[in-house]
Amino acid sequence: MASNTMPPVVRGLNFYALDQNVKYFLERTNPQMLKRQNGRLTDLGAWVGNELDVQAEYSDRHAPPKLAHDIIPAGKPGERTGRVVFNPAYEDAQIEIYRRGVIGLAFQDKNPEPHSLSFVMGYLLSQTDISTHCPVTMTGAVAYVVNKYGSDDVKKRFLHESTRMDGLAKTGGTWATEKHSGSDVANTTTTARKHFDGSYRLNGQKWFASNASSGLAVATARAEGTTGAKGLGLYLVPSHVDKDWTKPNSYHVTKLKEKLGTRALATAELLLDDTYAVELVPPPHGLRVMMEALGYSRVHNAMSAAGVAHRALLEVRCWMDNRETFGKALSDRPMNQKHMIGMSVDWMAACALAFEAAHSFDVSQGNDPTAHSWMRMVTAIAKYRTADLAVKSANTAVQMVGGNGYTADWPTERLMRDALVLQVWEGPRQIQALELTRVILGPEKGAESFIKNLNALAKALPSEMKTERALLKRKSAEIAGMMGDLVKNPQTAEFVADDILDAAADILTYALMARDAAWEMKHHNDSTKTLALQKLAETMFSQVKQAGYNVDTLADDFNRLVRGVVSPAPTPVKKTGPNGPAPN
Repeated sequence: MASNTMPPVVRGLNFYALDQNVKYFLERTNPQMLKRQNGRLTDLGAWVGNELDVQAEYSDRHAPPKLAHDIIPAGKPGERTGRVVFNPAYEDAQIEIYRRGVIGLAFQDKNPEPHSLSFVMGYLLSQTDISTHCPVTMTGAVAYVVNKYGSDDVKKRFLHESTRMDGLAKTGGTWATEKHSGSDVANTTTTARKHFDGSYRLNGQKWFASNASSGLAVATARAEGTTGAKGLGLYLVPSHVDKDWTKPNSYHVTKLKEKLGTRALATAELLLDDTYAVELVPPPHGLRVMMEALGYSRVHNAMSAAGVAHRALLEVRCWMDNRETFGKALSDRPMNQKHMIGMSVDWMAACALAFEAAHSFDVSQGNDPTAHSWMRMVTAIAKYRTADLAVKSANTAVQMVGGNGYTADWPTERLMRDALVLQVWEGPRQIQALELTRVILGPEKGAESFIKNLNALAKALPSEMKTERALLKRKSAEIAGMMGDLVKNPQTAEFVADDILDAAADILTYALMARDAAWEMKHHNDSTKTLALQKLAETMFSQVKQAGYNVDTLADDFNRLVRGVVSPAPTPVKKTGPNGPAPN
């Protein structure tokens, strides 16, 4: 979907300008927003591919954050004792990101943009640096719940601080994880005690706080003397307690985590010591609203994963187009072409899921309960599957680049380390599986919503895609059976949740790519996605695995799927093998 050949290195490319896939998504879902924001996204794509990329390498390799312990003067025991120190390039990058409107545009007083614009901007950021995208994720989550649930006084005081576009935005944090409970947030032990002035004081420890230097965090805490989820409220914790943001709040960064990846991001253990906080929602609503904040973050996580898959593909394309062995370019060798085709299909699959999660989030802001259940299911599926595709793509990129790809001199090494966190952040596979089953078994009757949407996607396919429609209907019936069995036997949830998640991810990916393929053929006479859909079905649904590739179509498939040479007529693809084409 771009030029035929690539330069020697990725740095310097405009990640938005060369990405027809994301442009198709914006045109299909919100063409007026695309017209308004195309220039902004083009500028962001250029900055991300150059200046931000330089910062990302520097901060990761040479100047990660450090923890400074200040000497506290006598008589001021409440002063903060741990301070995170960043290099100036990282701090400047953070300022620039918010100045460009990555969060603020969705919260403007007049004509706010849909959240999908923020998600797309995050998709671009992550192609260079997950460590700068992560704070964006949490800043947006904080702004979202403050805007939705905050009182007028709370919104007046805090919302602008997270959404301002003058370079002074306060970044966000979501403080939920505790050492003893992990994902079991209902067992939070941090307490919230009401102060005489109506504010609260929090006491406890948060164990895995990303963006530890945030200006405004949301934290789960329980009313004193309560147990379980019903005792939890959600509280805003500003980094400073006065209106001028000059007097530090009383909490302490006790340790910065040593991590495999995202080394430029400060992830810390925090001690809350009579920490000043403002109640956002009282018990028993704290856990539910924190889950909404994490739901927003999960969409960003999926977009980040799709971005990593794209960067991995770009790295391989640049390497293969400019490297020769034994007198032949690596990109001309059939085995490499096959792997690059696979990477391209995986990137498109990740985009299909992540982009649907982003769009469904906007649609769910209305009053349609079925839209909300669809959004929750799509988000859980997308968060899980895109993370796996990102790690797979990053791993493949390291192998394709070879020895250089394993060294810190090449971006693929950092990309591989950073991608792994996407499987963990905001809940790994088993958490997303449980989220999916909660929607299926809950009052929203998620199974009915899911199958209804799959059937609608199949029905909307044009007559030219009758083969794809038939496959979609058959696989929809299979997942409907699995979900129906769960509804009849809810006690089996933990035994089957991961299997249902996998099957749902397969069929949803196929359905969304089929819809996209039909739209792109109709509006742009572009059959690239149609060919990708064929490859996806061969990989995902074929029961017989066969070696080889049709030598008559390999070069054409490579040019269409990897180099972006648009061909209006899809070419039938047959796999070689003793038994003929593999069945669907």
